[in-house]
Amino acid sequence: MLHSMLKRQLEQLNITDTSNPPDAVAWLLLLERISKSYTEAEQDRYLIERSLEISSQEMKAEIEERKKVENNLRKAQLDLQKQNRQLERVHEFLRETLERVTEVVRRNGTQSELLSYLQQAQAQFDDLS
Repeated sequence: MLHSMLKRQLEQLNITDTSNPPDAVAWLLLLERISKSYTEAEQDRYLIERSLEISSQEMKAEIEERKKVENNLRKAQLDLQKQNRQLERVHEFLRETLERVTEVVRRNGTQSELLSYLQQAQAQFDDLS
């Protein structure tokens, strides 16, 4: 069974009897058409391979870029979590400080007692920062 393309090429050259060789002119034309078909097939295959290679490189670059973005997002998330914990500690410190200062004022503590406590609180606050 002949390939459909080869059948068409033979028909275009009026070669109908495949059991007998064609004349020299028809034979040369047939060989040129077959050679042209091979050349076109090779070019098509090259273009497909090149296209796949370029697509593959682009996909690899995209994957690398996404990995970088994901890593940066993870780092940013960890940094935000760290900052959030720091803010929670500062918030708790300020709440406790306010409670203690309020207690000193309520029981009519001395000014030196209040200043001493505020200095201690300032030192602790500096350690948190």
